Amino acid sequence: MSFDHEVSIACKVLPLLNNSFRESIIFSPTSILAGFSLLYIGANDETEKEIGDFVGKEKSNTKESVIERWSKILKQESNDESSKVKVSFGNGIFISSNISLLAEFEEIMKSKLNGNIESLDFTNIDSVLNKINSFVSKSTNNEINEATKNDEISSDNYCICVNTLHFIAPWDSKFEKLEMKMFFGTPSREVQMMKKTVIPRIGWNLSEGKNWVCLGIPFDGFKAWLYIVLPNQHYSLIKLIENINVHSFEEFTKKYDSHTPLKR
Repeated sequence: MSFDHEVSIACKVLPLLNNSFRESIIFSPTSILAGFSLLYIGANDETEKEIGDFVGKEKSNTKESVIERWSKILKQESNDESSKVKVSFGNGIFISSNISLLAEFEEIMKSKLNGNIESLDFTNIDSVLNKINSFVSKSTNNEINEATKNDEISSDNYCICVNTLHFIAPWDSKFEKLEMKMFFGTPSREVQMMKKTVIPRIGWNLSEGKNWVCLGIPFDGFKAWLYIVLPNQHYSLIKLIENINVHSFEEFTKKYDSHTPLKR
């Protein structure tokens, strides 16, 4: 499973958000892929095949290769203390005290995938809620404190799988000043925005298509990028999202000469 699989997951999820385009939504294809990979590792028979098809598992991949891939990612991120670009994953499985996991799966979770496994009384919803939200809060450096609510948990649940992804990094070129600007979202409102005079050789990446424009802003040392994609004037954002595919991501992130001045 590769970056292409993560992009493919994003393209599969975006159409499912049709009814939510009037809201601000953040989702992580990487986190979704990681969560489904956990299910795939623990599944068999038809369930294994269906999950494998969804996450785009190549026929040449075995469960062992999927395990090793995620294990390698987790070790790389936890060992790179010198980098200012920090990425951390959290894997949590919360199971009913009425059931148990296979010992082999538990061992893989703990030794390979940095997994947290807890047995809970699902009839005590407040306790389950507290355990899950505490895990998410700790895994995201206290950035997400209410990941789930009471009405999203049922006493009929037997297992809840949680994956977290936390990212933090300084910009390669800092935004020292903020100013209040109108943000035309839903609803429109004034918010603090970054104030920056775009200068030649700053290293940003601007790409344009027939109906869209994309600006790539690098984090420290150009080790990671934030890409902002917006429709051109008179083109619908909803229509742009509906037409996004794997090729779109290739166009959005295509690198251009960093010494070329950006349009203001």
